[in-house]
Amino acid sequence: MKFFISGQINDIDNVRRAMSAVAKSGHTITHDWTTSDAFLGSSQDKLNNAEEAGIRAKNDVDGVIRADIYVLMSDNAVAGKGMYVELLRCPWLVYALWCT
Repeated sequence: MKFFISGQINDIDNVRRAMSAVAKSGHTITHDWTTSDAFLGSSQDKLNNAEEAGIRAKNDVDGVIRADIYVLMSDNAVAGKGMYVELLRCPWLVYALWCT
C-alpha cells in the first residue's frame, strides 16, 4: 500500500520513525516531506517564504493524492499551521495517531 505520513515540523523524528517502520513493512511512502524539502532554518522561516511554501504544499498534496492511506501524527499539544490541510484532498481512509 501507499502511505502519506503527516505530522508537525517539530516532531520530525517521530514522523521519520513511522515512515521507516511503514517502509520496512514493504509499503511505499508517497512523499517524504521530512527530507525532500529544503528547510530554510526555523519553522517560521519556512512559513515566511511564500514561493517555497507553495512548492512544499504542492508536493504534499500530490503525495496525499497518490496515497492509499493518510496518517496524521499529532499530540495536538502545539497547533501546527496547515498541518490538517492535506485532509481536504483525502477521500479515503484516515488514521490519526497521537504521540506522547
